[in-house]
Amino acid sequence: MESESTIKFINLIGIGVFSFVNFFTFTITNMNELGFYSYQIHEILSYITYAFYLPLFIFMFFKARLFISEIKDKTFSNHILFLTIIVLATLIERFISNAHYTIIPYSVQFIVIDLLTITVLGTITLLMIFKNPEFLEALSTYYSVRSIYLISKKGGQVIFRHNFQIPDEETVLPDQLLLGGFIYAITSGLEATLQMEGKMEAIRVGDIFIIFKHGKNILGIVFATYETSILHLKLHMLMQRFESYYSSILNNWVGDLTQFDSGILQEWVIEIFKKVL
Repeated sequence: MESESTIKFINLIGIGVFSFVNFFTFTITNMNELGFYSYQIHEILSYITYAFYLPLFIFMFFKARLFISEIKDKTFSNHILFLTIIVLATLIERFISNAHYTIIPYSVQFIVIDLLTITVLGTITLLMIFKNPEFLEALSTYYSVRSIYLISKKGGQVIFRHNFQIPDEETVLPDQLLLGGFIYAITSGLEATLQMEGKMEAIRVGDIFIIFKHGKNILGIVFATYETSILHLKLHMLMQRFESYYSSILNNWVGDLTQFDSGILQEWVIEIFKKVL
């Protein structure tokens, strides 16, 4: 989270500096055949911008390939690939449109091509969204999950955890056992303090949403950057499968974590949370 905040801060600073410099250095093109003219980025500033964003485009391309290769759902991966191509094509078109017109003359032909390109890209994007209305929510859900906890209601012990940021870290450490009891106590205390009729389902702490689901014997918790209905449903599905599979153990469980197969639980988490409904 700290690295993401740093990147956002650097981008905001960059945008601010670029806007400030551009305000004092922009140029105006000569009128074309129809009497139109355009405000343009200064030629030197445009070259600096291209030099800055070219590595970013390359990074985005390879990062997108990495994300897509990890997605199990082929339809979803194809949608993300298509969306990535549209975004990159739009950015490239905008850069070309803002180029200095000593390189690309500001002619009627250029205006027509520019408008047609934007129209085609916008139409394709809208058609994709209308044809797959759940895609944006599924996309935000897919990448928003940080970690998952299954906590016993008897004492608040962590039965299982999965950290999507560090997927190979499977061991439940002592501080995480304490965290489970702490979270369970906090949710119970808040419900009592607020005199809630039902169970608490989510709270926001800074940039993180903590989503809760209560089962018969366990409390399921998801830490995520966004709260969506799909995420609530996925957590509910995981808990139902867990309590059904281990029903005989959970009824008389006394704290022995070896009774739960972490390999099976890992498979369930990947299947449910990395699959588009």
